[in-house]
Amino acid sequence: MSIQGTERADELFCPYLTKRPWGRCKLLGEQCFRMSSGRPCALKDHYEHLIIKEHDPPLTKKLKNALLNEVIRKWKEYAARPQERGRGRVAFLTGRPLEDCIYNLLQDELRNLGVRLELRKRIEILGGIGIVPDIIISKEGKPTTFIAIKTWIGSGDSVRDIMMVGHFLKREFGERYAKVYAIVLISALPKRGSRLAEEIKRYIDGLYFIDQEPYIDDLIREIKSIYG
Repeated sequence: MSIQGTERADELFCPYLTKRPWGRCKLLGEQCFRMSSGRPCALKDHYEHLIIKEHDPPLTKKLKNALLNEVIRKWKEYAARPQERGRGRVAFLTGRPLEDCIYNLLQDELRNLGVRLELRKRIEILGGIGIVPDIIISKEGKPTTFIAIKTWIGSGDSVRDIMMVGHFLKREFGERYAKVYAIVLISALPKRGSRLAEEIKRYIDGLYFIDQEPYIDDLIREIKSIYG
C-alpha cells in the first residue's frame, strides 16, 4: 500500500486507518492516537518491513513471524492506554521486541555450540565507560561477539552509536578477540556505493538487516563459523 501525495479533505493520512469507524487502526483494532497530528506513527513503516516477503530466507521468515506478533501486541497496548503516551515509550514498542526475538532466535540456532548468550548486560570498558551491548555471545577460547540492534539507521546518532560501540569494544578487547555486528530493521542508507556504509564497516565486522540483504541468516552462518 502507498499514501497518495495529495489527499482530499475526506481522506485519511494513513492507509491502515478505517473511515467507518473513522480513524480506527486496522493493524491494532484501536483508535489512532495520531489523529490530532495528521501524520502516521512509526508502526506503519515498521509493519511494512516486518511482513514476510516471498524472497525472505528461512530464518528471516521465522524471526518476522514471531516479531510481528509481539510488535503488534506492544503497540496495541500503547494505543489502548492514552494515559501512558508521551513518556518516551514509543522507542521500546518495536525496539524491545526486536532485541528479544533476535535473542530467542540466536538461542535456538546456537544451542548446540556451547556458547553463552547474554541480553542487555551492562559492561564497563576502558576504565569506566558503561556500555550495554544488546546481545553478547561468548565461549572459552573464542572471540566474544557483541551485537547492536537498531530499529533504524540512516545518519546522525544511529550511525555514530554503532561506530562508537565498535571502536570502544575493539579497543577494550582487541581486534582479534572482539567481533562486533549490527542488525537493523529499517535502513535509509543507499544500497549501493554508500561511503557511509563503508565507513561503518571500518568499525564493526558486519552490518545485517531484517528486510534486505545481507540478512540475519547470513550473520548466523558467520557466528556458527566462529563457534563451531
